[in-house]
Amino acid sequence: LESAERVVKQRGKKGLRLDCVAHNRKLNHFYQMQGFRLMGVSDMGTRYASLYQKSYSEAISEPGERIQLAFLQKEDIPVLLEWVRHQTEQEFVQWAGATWPFPLTEDQLLAELEQANLPAQSDRLLFKVLHDGNMVGHMGLFRIDRQHESARIGKVLIASPQDRGKGWGQQIIREALRIGFEALNLHRMTLGVYDFNRRAMDVYTGAGFQREGTMRDQVKVGDQFWTLHEMGILRNEWQESLKDC
Repeated sequence: LESAERVVKQRGKKGLRLDCVAHNRKLNHFYQMQGFRLMGVSDMGTRYASLYQKSYSEAISEPGERIQLAFLQKEDIPVLLEWVRHQTEQEFVQWAGATWPFPLTEDQLLAELEQANLPAQSDRLLFKVLHDGNMVGHMGLFRIDRQHESARIGKVLIASPQDRGKGWGQQIIREALRIGFEALNLHRMTLGVYDFNRRAMDVYTGAGFQREGTMRDQVKVGDQFWTLHEMGILRNEWQESLKDC
């Protein structure tokens, strides 16, 4: 790969494209860790292939502040659990929602990963967020429904308070939308946000999401009930939002 990239850059090309078997989790993760982005899934007749691309001309943000996504691995679980260990139940539920129990355990995460991260067939894709090669956060695509062409973004986390406010959250959401609409060919994507989380709501609205409804007192955390806003975006709305970027 390094040799190929040198040739590509010397010839002034825009980037590299490649494909690999979609069911090989280790190989998909390898290319993602080299900076390749998942661009699609192709039916090759006897198997599915993941399509990847690495571009040298595009910049998501300033190079020093750029993040990337790669499939979460079993080896990453201790890092995620260490983050959770320092969180209160309120802090945990704010990003993880009510579907992951508190406190989170290794067995629960292993069960989540068991059927995840097969781009052509899994109903969920779990990602680690990387900055300069270090894991700094988490994001997942859940309820992937290929018949109805929909999915749900969830469990978005930037672990360190010092790393928040850098625009990484917006990058995560925009890349999640690109994967959903471009790589998975979806029509609709949704998410939920608690009504007091104004910063997250601004990020989602800025990415093109519209508020579609409110679930009052949706979860009980401690002795309080939290209200959830449901938000959604359609493919054509996402495409329209790209014109403003």
